Amino acid sequence: MSDDYARSRRRQAEAELSSTAVGRATAIGLVATIAATLLSVPLIDGASGSATSWLGIVRDGVTDALAAPPGLAANRALQQAIEEAESRLEDDSRVAAKVRPWAQAGLTALLGAGNEEAYPGAARSLFYRPDVDYAIGRGFLEPRVLAARIDSPRPWEPTISPDPVAALVDFDRRLRDRGIHLIVVPVPVKPTLAPQLFAGADAVPPIHNESFPTFLGQLADKGIDTLDPTATLVEQEDAFLATDTHWTPAGMEAVAAALAAHIDALDLTRGRLQLSTLRPTPITATGDIVRLLDLPETSQRYPDQTVTTQRVEVRGRAWRPDRSATILLLGDSFANIYSDPSLGWGASAGLAEHLSHHLRRPVDRIAVNAGGAHEARRRLAMDGGRLEGKRVVIYEFSVRELTSGNWPLIEIGE
Repeated sequence: MSDDYARSRRRQAEAELSSTAVGRATAIGLVATIAATLLSVPLIDGASGSATSWLGIVRDGVTDALAAPPGLAANRALQQAIEEAESRLEDDSRVAAKVRPWAQAGLTALLGAGNEEAYPGAARSLFYRPDVDYAIGRGFLEPRVLAARIDSPRPWEPTISPDPVAALVDFDRRLRDRGIHLIVVPVPVKPTLAPQLFAGADAVPPIHNESFPTFLGQLADKGIDTLDPTATLVEQEDAFLATDTHWTPAGMEAVAAALAAHIDALDLTRGRLQLSTLRPTPITATGDIVRLLDLPETSQRYPDQTVTTQRVEVRGRAWRPDRSATILLLGDSFANIYSDPSLGWGASAGLAEHLSHHLRRPVDRIAVNAGGAHEARRRLAMDGGRLEGKRVVIYEFSVRELTSGNWPLIEIGE
């Protein structure tokens, strides 16, 4: 489009706008309608008492803005308050709570539409947006990407450390100083292993973020032992749950076996033996992405899934982590999905349990759901004696943390 054409179209639009006649009654009616629409939800919620919290946030934000020095500080205080109030209103609104699930059900059924957190895929599968962002986003190690993550558009939020390589190199050094061997286990996410369900039959797994090979190479250059379970999971027919962010029991068990073989090859598994048995246990549960999609409770579009976990038992009792073990697993919800009953998929059948079963030795565990890239390390640092007697530390995390996680350097106390 030429500059002359653009200018002529702009002049035409300005002329039409300036010459458009709107009657007084029409103008008043339009303004009243728009205002009523905008205010209807908060007024209804306010009448029922649920708007008190977000009105309080706005009031406090205005107070903070007036007390702050004029300029950027005042703008930041007010902007933060507005965003918090919008979020609170969206979450707490009784009108939205009744209407949103049915609207979402219609959009999903008719258009295959998701929301800001959940994306529908083929064969009634669901995908988590941060997982998709990892797979198709720009390289997480690109200098401009790292810089952009430091320069958050929300200045009131804590500054993050976006570089996973720097954090892992530092963590490895601190463990080496104690004579402890680190094994890094970055677990692939569903779009990496099942892209055909999201992007079509032509998509061939695995599909990693473009910086992932560089990430593995940089760790190798620093002498950090890394077990990438991608190849192991690709061999599984169904490595991931259909409507959940996590792996299937079979996928997890395959990785546990591969990790045990990797550790055995290091010849670092001295210590007492611990024999265990497996008890098949069927589990039926709702995927965590279904809950994010926020469909009506009566919706059957994404039914519960049934899987069979292998519960690990020692002398007839459920397996438990052992602080005196020479091996420590640090992990997130991928380690916990079949260990923590609050996740809905059973207990005593997770990554630490199956690693212990394959090694025939006790294993210690610190695994934090939604703990991001640093919470397990932070909890380890807070427990100064946790590393006593340890020979191996396994650090498992979801690869989505490479693009969205916080990777601060954490000092490990004595």
